Amino acid sequence: MDLILAGLVVTLFFILVLPLFKLYGKNKFIHKCIDVLPGDKWYPLVGSSYSLLRTPVEDRWDAMSQKHSIFGPIYRSWYGPKPSVHIYKPEHIQKLLKSQTQIYKGKNYQAFTSWLGQGLMLGGGDYWRRHRKIIRPAFYAAILDSYMDIFIKHAENVVDVLDKHVGDDCVDIFPYLNQCALDIIAETAMGVKIDFLKNPSSEYPQAITNYALLAVKRMFHPIGQNEFLYGLTEDAKHMKMNLDIIQKFNKKIIADRKLLYQQNKADEFHDSDSKKNLTFLDLLLSYQESDNFTDEEIAEEVNTFMFGGQDTTSLTVTYTLLAIGNHPHVQKRLQEEIDSIYNGQERPVTSDDFSKMEYMERVIKETLRAYNFVPYISRSLVEDIEIEGLVIPKDVSVVVSLYDLHRDPDIYPEPEKFDPDRFLPEISAKRHPYAYIPFSAGPRNCIGQNFGMKNAKTVITYILRRYNVTCLEKPEDIKKSYEIVLKPQSGLKVRLERRH
Repeated sequence: MDLILAGLVVTLFFILVLPLFKLYGKNKFIHKCIDVLPGDKWYPLVGSSYSLLRTPVEDRWDAMSQKHSIFGPIYRSWYGPKPSVHIYKPEHIQKLLKSQTQIYKGKNYQAFTSWLGQGLMLGGGDYWRRHRKIIRPAFYAAILDSYMDIFIKHAENVVDVLDKHVGDDCVDIFPYLNQCALDIIAETAMGVKIDFLKNPSSEYPQAITNYALLAVKRMFHPIGQNEFLYGLTEDAKHMKMNLDIIQKFNKKIIADRKLLYQQNKADEFHDSDSKKNLTFLDLLLSYQESDNFTDEEIAEEVNTFMFGGQDTTSLTVTYTLLAIGNHPHVQKRLQEEIDSIYNGQERPVTSDDFSKMEYMERVIKETLRAYNFVPYISRSLVEDIEIEGLVIPKDVSVVVSLYDLHRDPDIYPEPEKFDPDRFLPEISAKRHPYAYIPFSAGPRNCIGQNFGMKNAKTVITYILRRYNVTCLEKPEDIKKSYEIVLKPQSGLKVRLERRH
């Protein structure tokens, strides 16, 4: 018994105590470097995250979004024992994001690695560079154009569902847009027609939401920074349960598609014209032979595409409708542009139509500025960086607040005003190149941004060709939930009226 107890003590020492001593030595130096910056009071082990932990979940984003207003353009924080420096000025951001070496995601993203692995979203170094190079052709224009029929089909599906709510005093449009986006992603990414829009009770989308909420909760909790301790919590059990649902779903789809690919391993899978009709998963499977892409790597990238693509589309459309539903003159002008392209007909949208949607382009850009649903991006430093004379040492995460960047009155006068003409070419040309970066910038910019924009424009066009949209809530009254992206806590309540 004594030997068992002694063994347990030694094990706990190596799991808990020794790492803390090592961390203390490293953090002592980091403290010396960054404690000159303002920030919330720091406490051992819990860092400064206590201020967020004691804030009700529904108010947490409101508290997070005020930090730069309180502490200024550069401040520091500690999430448990992990240090971060926060910035939002474009000249500071450029120095970080344009770097070819500072390409490692911030350590706060580690909460998502059990699902996303080391794919394009979370990977770093040569592993990430290899994946980026291999996957880039999957987002070429010809490939994206081949998805148009899928975009159109599901845009038609969502307006058919919304037709049932015409004349209702109120409809929450957000769940429908979310389900539509998931249908599009599932079909373009994996070639599966699941129809979440008509079968919303599916456990898969709910598992994604649950996992994201638990991962964000873990990011800010001191215990979440230790793999062993976190594994003992109820949250860890719930996270694994949701992860099992996600992985079971994806593994079956990938296995079925791989079998189909192997059965049709003819030249058609390698012919350049045929490739235009392949799903994202098909393209990854074709890389297995030429680039030694493993099954695990394929799963990582499919999961990443599913996770990132769904929110990009659904939230772009949601917040665009929030904006124009509160600004009838913008909606009217946008509908006039759409009508001039389609002459009152509901013909299918084509890729060529997008080049004529100049005002829609500006409306979406202003939406992504005013309602920046990706509020933060971060990098874990692999070498020291100097900002404003301050040397920030390696191993610190630098958090870029896109939320504050896009609301900086020095860059965007009257930032609370919704004005698409901020993005007229002659006005945009006068801004700092890093003053508007909703899809990040530099070598790690979002590889799927054109996919998301074409997808969103298609859905918006179908909705505005058919309906006038009136929002029943003001933008400032909508509380947001931070789930890596910002989602409206209570959806988006609108009134729909048929135009014709």
